[in-house]
Amino acid sequence: MDRLAASGCRFDNAFSTAPVCSPSRSTMVSGRYAWSIGTHHHRSNLKKPPRMFTHELRDAGYYVNWANKLDFNFEPSEDIADERKECAED
Repeated sequence: MDRLAASGCRFDNAFSTAPVCSPSRSTMVSGRYAWSIGTHHHRSNLKKPPRMFTHELRDAGYYVNWANKLDFNFEPSEDIADERKECAED
């Protein structure tokens, strides 16, 4: 444990937008608090998803690959990214 602590990082001032994973991901991908868009309950399913930051990146001319989890408490649109495959496959 001492060796792990000596080589690790300590975050004295860190925050999370939600206590579980899917609401946190919906906050990250939408840029909005989960409670403000209705994704604050784990395993909920939003019928009208918000615009995602990947759309903003694509609109700005960036190429977007999203190979990560898609559990946002809503079904993302098909145009979430230009490509959806693991980078290790390239």
